[in-house]
Amino acid sequence: MARRRNTEQLELPLELTPNWLRRRRRVLPEKLASLRRKLFQKAKQEPRYRFYTLYDRVYRKDVLWAAWEQVRANKGAPGPDGVTIDQIVNSEGGPERFVDELHETLCAKLYKPGAVRRVYIPKPDGRQRPLGIPDVRDRVVQMAVFLVLEPIFEADFEGQLLWVLPQFIKLPLEFRDGFLEIQILIFQCFL
Repeated sequence: MARRRNTEQLELPLELTPNWLRRRRRVLPEKLASLRRKLFQKAKQEPRYRFYTLYDRVYRKDVLWAAWEQVRANKGAPGPDGVTIDQIVNSEGGPERFVDELHETLCAKLYKPGAVRRVYIPKPDGRQRPLGIPDVRDRVVQMAVFLVLEPIFEADFEGQLLWVLPQFIKLPLEFRDGFLEIQILIFQCFL
């Protein structure tokens, strides 16, 4: 008879529940969600703790699969290599082969990011803003790193700078740089 996992053990008190867990903006596998909860709890309970070995968490297959699902859901444009998400899905071996190859490359520490395609998008004032589009492979690795690091940084910064954005938006453009410098200095005083 299989034992059911007690889901009450996985619940955090509301004051310790980070925003990324409350929002439920993405559904993650239970094993990855558990890893993220543990990383968040460790970072929250021991703010001075340094996570030295996270690379092995990044190339875990469940992390890479979740990252692939996030990138696929975003339906982004192809990078400089011209490979689209649909091409990977329809290729021989499909996403399974893609994630396996990426896993092996990361395990062997042979991964090298590719070039970034530069495009310019218009701004409301007529100027153009540069935008870099990495290839799909790099986006999956970036998302895997994000999935592992987000709970750690969320624990460090949660609730500390939330008041900055409303005041920052109200400022004229010429004052924003100085305002940010002041905020950074104030924040550094509390470290």
